[in-house]
Amino acid sequence: LQYSPKAQLATTIHNAQTARISMRYITRIMTLAAVCTAIALMAIITPAGTSHEEEPEGMTTDILLPTTPVKDQGHTPLCWAYAMLAAIETDRIVIGDSVNLSPQWIARAYVADQVMEGKATRPRLSATLPEAFWIMQHYGIVSWDSYKPRQNMSIALSPLDNISPSASPDVRRRRLERALDTAFGPPPLSVFMLGAMYTPLQFAHSIAMPDEWTAYTSIPGQPYGKMVIPDIPDNTRRHKAMNVSPEDMLRIVHKSLSEGHPVAWEGDMKPERPSKVYSLERQRQQLMNAGLITDDHAMAIIGTGHNAEGRYLIMKNSWGRTGRYYMTEAEFILSTIMIMARNT
Repeated sequence: LQYSPKAQLATTIHNAQTARISMRYITRIMTLAAVCTAIALMAIITPAGTSHEEEPEGMTTDILLPTTPVKDQGHTPLCWAYAMLAAIETDRIVIGDSVNLSPQWIARAYVADQVMEGKATRPRLSATLPEAFWIMQHYGIVSWDSYKPRQNMSIALSPLDNISPSASPDVRRRRLERALDTAFGPPPLSVFMLGAMYTPLQFAHSIAMPDEWTAYTSIPGQPYGKMVIPDIPDNTRRHKAMNVSPEDMLRIVHKSLSEGHPVAWEGDMKPERPSKVYSLERQRQQLMNAGLITDDHAMAIIGTGHNAEGRYLIMKNSWGRTGRYYMTEAEFILSTIMIMARNT
């Protein structure tokens, strides 16, 4: 056979192209397989007719911390604020200091911060537990009775469309305050509690100091025992959390509850019941790799219980007929994105 450089070159190019096409095909097949496996897992762990709002049959309550009345978040995406404040309220009740806090204040301060920082003409309302705590530490908090929700937040934010980020800070602030006052009513300037008068910031620091609560998460591939930034869309301020194993997060919850402290929780409401086919660690890894575990809700963990089927975490919710939510420990390991726990 006569050697032909052109023919050899053509063959080489053809083989390389075929290899690239094959690799792309294999990559797509592997990605599709991972997603299909995760979706199959979702089908297995989410049985039809499961209700988490009713107390599980035959459950014995082991721990149940006191709470303030359930507040309904309505159609707003403010569960992160309701959950963090619910945990702080219960924590204060346990030590003998009853407080009832305003998620509306947190929402207003969050919106104002975004507008004044020029981050958005239409501020977002979704955020994380650490953001609610950060807002408290920088803008304070007021009581529920002094600043209750007045209307749907999406309607309330519509006047903010006229606030241009290019306007001077003074102009933006005047327009912002006018728009928010029209939507929500003027906010209280002081907090009166047990015969004492506080500014909102003084009041916030009297019930929760910056170093009293810590965020925890569990991110595969990141070192445990280190502070990491949970890479989730709602963590716009890039808050950090201590990275621990899912089992250690559960241990932190039980330790906190046993010492009389609630825990704020955020995670995914969809992975409801684990499969017996795969380990919890593998299920969690597959669901996270497929992007099927998100922070779509937040609640406060206020107790524990057990029955013949296993152990449960009792949550205070911000919607629902009962205001309660019962989560198995396996569901907690599968679905938790982040928790906030009191340092004890």
